[in-house]
Amino acid sequence: MTTKFPMTTRELYHSVGLSTSDITKIDDPTFVWVIAAFAKSADEPAAAFSDFDCALNLVKRVKHL
Repeated sequence: MTTKFPMTTRELYHSVGLSTSDITKIDDPTFVWVIAAFAKSADEPAAAFSDFDCALNLVKRVKHL
């Protein structure tokens, strides 16, 4: 498997599960970013952030565990 580094911003966003429509909401201050663990039910988020960068930092840390 060949991996291209560094990833573009869009590739990074897609790698953590963001759709194109989600990406358009990144700078929307009324949107809340919820991080849900796969082991939990959908109504039990692990964390919620109003700032996208904070949510992304958590996802990047958890993704590499």
